[in-house]
Amino acid sequence: MLKFIRILCIGIGLAALAGGCATTPTHEITPLTDTQLRGVFSKARDARSFWITAYPAGKNSVRFSGANRLHPEHVASRDFAKEGLSTAPVIVADNGREETFSVLVDTTAGRSWLDFPTFLRTRAIPLGPPAYDYTPANVNEDISGYACIMTKLRFDQLHVENALFHFRAATGPLGPLARGLEDPVPEAILGCDILKAFAFTQIDYPNHTVMLSATIDYAPEEANLIAAMKLKQVDGAFAVEGAIDGEKKVFILDSAGEFEVAMTNPPSDELKQVSVGDVVFRNVSAVDGRTLNLRPSHPHIGRQLLSKFKITLAPKKKLVYFERPAGAK
Repeated sequence: MLKFIRILCIGIGLAALAGGCATTPTHEITPLTDTQLRGVFSKARDARSFWITAYPAGKNSVRFSGANRLHPEHVASRDFAKEGLSTAPVIVADNGREETFSVLVDTTAGRSWLDFPTFLRTRAIPLGPPAYDYTPANVNEDISGYACIMTKLRFDQLHVENALFHFRAATGPLGPLARGLEDPVPEAILGCDILKAFAFTQIDYPNHTVMLSATIDYAPEEANLIAAMKLKQVDGAFAVEGAIDGEKKVFILDSAGEFEVAMTNPPSDELKQVSVGDVVFRNVSAVDGRTLNLRPSHPHIGRQLLSKFKITLAPKKKLVYFERPAGAK
C-alpha cells in the first residue's frame, strides 16, 4: 500500500491526492474525489500538442483524430499471458520503457482503458482542458473514464505512437471492464478504437496467440478458411450478421466473454441453432447478459464458441475471417 501511495504522490505531485486515498488498498475500488481529479488534471495537455483533434460526435460525445499512429509494416505476435490456462486473449504490452502491463483484447469495448495505477506508472498524460469524460457502453459501469495519451504503446516490435486510452477514475482494478478475469487481472483494455487502426488483429484461440499488423494486409489460407463475412460496428463494438433459429440478428463478437451466447431475455437456456455467415452452431447455451454486467443491445457471441477458431479482424477492409487453426497446441 505504501508503495502505491508513493507512486501516486510522485505521479501526481500533490499531497492532497495521497491524503485522499492513503487508507485505500490497491485492490479496492474507490472513485477519485474532485480534489484527486484536480491533481490529475494539473498535468493535462491540450490534445493539439499531440497533433490530435477532438471534435463533437453527437450528444455528449467526442471523437478524436490523429491518435494511434503506427509504423508501417510493423507486425507483432504475442502469446496469451497465461498459456494453456485460459482462452481469454490477455497479452502483455509495455510503454516503450520498463513498465509492462496486461492487456485484454475486448471487441465489445468501443474505447480502450487503463486502470488508475497503470495510468500513473506508465506516465500517461490526461487530455484537457476540457476533460473528456466517457462512460462505457458495453458493460454495466457507473464510473467514468477520462481521455489520456500513452506516448508509446509497444507490443514487441510493433509501436503505437500517442495511443489514446481512457483512465478509469477510481483507485484499484478495472471492475466490470475486466470482464470477470482474474488470472491475470487485466490492467488495460485494447478496445475497437485502437484495433481499428491496425490492418488486422488476429486472435488464434487454439494456439493462444494474438497477432497485430500495422499496415500489412491479411490473406487467409483457402484450405483453412471456413467463412469470410462483413465486419460491422454497433455502438463502437465489432459485429456480424447472423441468425438465431432462423431469425435474423446482428451479433456482437465478444472476444472476452466467457459464455456461448449472451442476450437480453433469451427465449430459452438452449438455442437450437445460431449462425454467423457460413458458421453454424447447434444446441447453444444462452444466458441473460445483464447477469454478467453486460449491456447487451444485441446478442453476443462469446469465446466459448469463438475459441474453436482462428479469427482475423480486418477493419479497414470491413471483413472478418473464421479459419481452422493450423497446428493447434
